[in-house]
Amino acid sequence: MCRFRLKGLDPDKTYCLQYNGEVYKGYELLYFGLSLPHLEGDFRSFLVVLEEI
Repeated sequence: MCRFRLKGLDPDKTYCLQYNGEVYKGYELLYFGLSLPHLEGDFRSFLVVLEEI
């Protein structure tokens, strides 16, 4: 797994990850990042959709 730090979020707000329903604080995503699955092979991708709640 790798961690991907996000930018432009409000550290005081809460966000929901749409594909699995996990909830994160903005500061967690800004400073610690989001764990993403390791993707093997050519041209693999992973879409992350966050909803502010």
